[in-house]
This record gives sequence, structure tokens and C-alpha cells, in this order.
Amino acid sequence: MLLDITKLATKSLWANRLRTFLSILWIIIGVFTIVLVVAIGKWVEKLIDEQFKFLSVTTIIVAPIDTDIAKSKLSIDDIDTVIKESKHIKVWTPFYMWNRAFTANSTTKQYNVFGWNTQFNDILNFKLKSGRFFTEDEYKRWDKVVVLGKNVVKDIYWEWADVIGKSINLGKKKFKIIWVLDTTITFGNFSFDDSGVMPVTTANKFIAKTDQVYLFFNADKLDNMTAALLELKNILVKTHKLKEGDSEDFLIRDQWTILVMAKLVATGTTYLLVAVWAIVLLVSGIWVMNVMFAWVAERKKEIWIAKAVWAREKDILSQFLIEAIFLTIFWAMIGIFLAESLVFLVNVRTWREYLVRSNFWDILALVFAFITWITSWVYPSYKAAKLDVVEALK
Repeated sequence: MLLDITKLATKSLWANRLRTFLSILWIIIGVFTIVLVVAIGKWVEKLIDEQFKFLSVTTIIVAPIDTDIAKSKLSIDDIDTVIKESKHIKVWTPFYMWNRAFTANSTTKQYNVFGWNTQFNDILNFKLKSGRFFTEDEYKRWDKVVVLGKNVVKDIYWEWADVIGKSINLGKKKFKIIWVLDTTITFGNFSFDDSGVMPVTTANKFIAKTDQVYLFFNADKLDNMTAALLELKNILVKTHKLKEGDSEDFLIRDQWTILVMAKLVATGTTYLLVAVWAIVLLVSGIWVMNVMFAWVAERKKEIWIAKAVWAREKDILSQFLIEAIFLTIFWAMIGIFLAESLVFLVNVRTWREYLVRSNFWDILALVFAFITWITSWVYPSYKAAKLDVVEALK
């Protein structure tokens, strides 16, 4: 009996090919969209993690801000004051930035130059591609050593070039390459991939002196972050002799808050898109229910004939529900397959996992589409099963 009902359902769908195709197209697009939206949202969350993973959750950044009446007083001297008076700061470094021409192999290009001390490597979590970081002795001796970002090596030499021990000119000075960074990290509008890194003492001696400095600190532990931020602000306000009501000439940012907020925004955006999709799906389900009522009305003759040959109400109901299941489960899986195929192709073509797949959301999209679709069919199917033969003849 079930086989016969399935055959009747298949014939009915084929007899209404246009309506069946439009229904199939709707379910494919709906499931395809939700899987793709979630894949993009997961990629954004992963990208945020990658951008912040190089910094410890206890990292605090102090940036200079020029006020309306004066330039920022933030300087390297503030570090000594902070270290003396702070109870929760354990790692610190100044952070300077310049822009200079890099020259090698008759190729010259402009890149950023970053300068810091040896403790900055304790704050960062760089991946070592080759070579080493500069030592405390090199820092104290003002040695002309530099660490290059991977894009600098790629642009001036070639991507897989062994440049360790070679020399590169910054302006008119020759520097020895001791390390290549293998990471993708940005700091504000600057990328470490397109930069050179050297001891701040070397930079101040051979590149240029600058008053524009950032200060990096690490709190002793995450539980003390609030206390560390508060005492750091109070120390700088006191050191810079700021009075009540004066504009602060520095901005304090902690990575933990930035990371949490960024992830909340990314996650919230993903779920917002999912919610919008769910509402659209629900509205579409109501529309489908209306269409199904019209379909039942058009198939009164079919229902009458089926009842005339002793078909039971549950047989009529089963036929309509089998049609719904066929349109939902099979074609929803096709939608998931197409979305996953697109995710795979994008990642393969870009050589990176730009889109992140999720089995959980694949299953959830399938279940939600199934529930919405079946719900849209149940009542019209029930009405079809209850249709009186005399009413059908009318």
C-alpha cells in the first residue's frame, strides 16, 4: 500500500511540474542561503580570532591622542613611572612606527618599520618561519638587524626565498635580515606582513627619532585586568598633570574587551541573518500553505476517484505528506550539497579556509526547512483527506 501511495504521489508531482519545480527551487534556495550565511559568519569569527590571537588577553595598549590645545605627552619615559607605581603590570615595551624605502636586488618599495624592545616578543605570539628574534645584546648595542614580514620578502625577493643572513637597505643604511615573520596580523591600519621590525634603539639611532610612541603592557593575570586598567589610567593622568575636566592625551585599550566585543558583533550578525532567514522561511511557509489549499481544490477530482476505489482518509493524507517529504528532505539535501560545494571551491581556489563549514548548522537548516514545509502541508493535506465525495463532485 505504501508503495502504491508513493507512486501516486510521484505521478501527482510530475503532473504539476511547474508548481513542483517552483517549490523545489524555494527549498533549495532557502537551505543554500542559511548554510552559506552561517559559513560566512563562522569565517568572520575565525578571522577575528586570527587577528587577535597574536596578543595575550592581558595585553593593554596605550595610544597617543593629540588634544585640541596640545600634542600628546605620551612618551617612553612613562614606562618607568608605570613600572614603579603599578602593582599589576609585568611586561612592557615602547612601540614606534616609521615608513621607509626597502631596497634589495635593484627593487625599492615603501614599507612600515616597527621598533620595540625584546619584551615585545613575550606580548606577541608570532609564528617563526625562519631565523630568530633579536637578542637583548643586539638591542643594547644598536645592532643593525631587521625582521621582515612575509610580504616584504615576497615582493622584493620571492615567496620562498632564503633571505636569512642577507642584507637589505633601509634608506642609505644596510641591515642584516635575521628572521621572517609567518603570520597575518594587523595593528590599527598597519600590517606586520608589510613591515620590517628592529630594536627600537637601532631605529632611533639609524632610522629617525620620533615622539609618536605606543606603549604595550601585560597585566599579571586576567583577573586583575580591571585593576590594571584603572591604575594605569590614574598613573598617566597624574604623570601628565591632567586636571579634572581636561581631555586625556592617551587612549587605553585592552585586547580582552576588544576581542569579546568583536566576537559578539560577529556572532550577533550571524544570528541576526539567521533570524531574518527564519522569518522569511516562516512567511514563505504560510504562502506555501495558501498555495497548497489551491492545489487541493484543483485535485478534488483525483481525491474523489481515490475515495471511489475505497481509499481511506489516512491514505489520502499519506499521499500528500509523502509529496511534502519528497519535496523537503531530498531537495533540502541538494541545497546543502550545493552550499557545501561552493564553500569547498572557494577555499580550494583561495588556498585558505575563507568559509567555515558547520555540520550542526547543516542539520539545523535541514530540520528547520523540513518542519516549516511539513507544517505548511499538514492542514491542507488533512482537509484533502476529509473532503467529502459529494463536495468533490460539486
